[in-house]
Amino acid sequence: MQITRDLVVRYLVNLGWRRIASSDSAIFRVDPPEVSPFGAKSIFFSHSAQPEGAAREASLAIDIIQDTYGKPRGEIEKSILALTHDLLIGKVPDEFLRNDAIELRAVRSYLNGMRGVIASAGTTELTGRRAFSKSIKQALDYADRCAFEHTFKSSFGLAIEAPLRGHVQTAMEFGSDKVPLGRRVVQRIAFGLASLQEAVRVDDPEPILERPDGLNAGMCKDMLAIIEQSGLPRIDLAITWSPEVSPPSLDTSSLVLETRQIPVLERAREHLLKDDDAIPATVVGRVVDLHSSGNPADDEDDGKQSIQVRWDSPEYGVRKVLVRLDMKLYRTAYEAHGRGDLISVEGMLSQKHTWRLERVKKLEVLRPASS
Repeated sequence: MQITRDLVVRYLVNLGWRRIASSDSAIFRVDPPEVSPFGAKSIFFSHSAQPEGAAREASLAIDIIQDTYGKPRGEIEKSILALTHDLLIGKVPDEFLRNDAIELRAVRSYLNGMRGVIASAGTTELTGRRAFSKSIKQALDYADRCAFEHTFKSSFGLAIEAPLRGHVQTAMEFGSDKVPLGRRVVQRIAFGLASLQEAVRVDDPEPILERPDGLNAGMCKDMLAIIEQSGLPRIDLAITWSPEVSPPSLDTSSLVLETRQIPVLERAREHLLKDDDAIPATVVGRVVDLHSSGNPADDEDDGKQSIQVRWDSPEYGVRKVLVRLDMKLYRTAYEAHGRGDLISVEGMLSQKHTWRLERVKKLEVLRPASS
């Protein structure tokens, strides 16, 4: 990631420097803190610098920071970039290495599993649900924007950069709009791992279940996949928090995924799947399948009838939703299907096994404006 001028200014502010408006409206300055190293001086920036000029200002500011604090440039640049993300670090203990290497299946299982953990955590943050059949599109997009750092020396490590603001905040978010999505995702993972350790200690999934800000059913599933498919008995985990957002009061230096957690994770997932309460939703799309064991011409026939609607949802992506209808609404849907019309159905949406809409309140046919 490129170091921008704005990132440098944010870094200085986090160090206690003060951004001050200048009498010249074209520039602003950043003053050193009141208690600062001898010889510290103000740094000036222009409001409307073009990209090349802004890059030069950022580079010059880093030179001044280097002179002020006597730190290597590379260390300063790393600290500046650390503002943008939290860091999830997985370490494989030396006793599980083979000639300082691990099998590719272990790396693949860990990365695929962590992508799932991040996306599942994001789905709960965006929807407020702890059980769902699949992570929503926005959460998957966020997970795919996380970066995989190179492995580091002294032990075999896998580091994932989770950007604080790697997602456009929307009104649909269930959590606070003051804490960025990325931080909420990583906090959920951290709280979940801490509760998992406690659950193993007491041999009871209750510590997991009683933390609404911790694991959900999908995260349990993906953590189980990491443990069972990687072939590694233990992976040590740690989190380095971005200094731009205050970290939670939690020791994250000794988190772990290991084989002895499997039974309690399985039990926690079973309990959490029961948390799949239906939510109000309006499904809009075309009917792609119909089924009825009754007579469509008879409104009094109480046979079982259902349709499938292809729903292109902004929150969940493209889904086929099973909708159960009484005979009268089924006939309306049947006729709309014959014409190729869109329909809108209001009811309670559930994702536990299949995507389905039940307790339907309203069904409307949405014909093109020209018809």
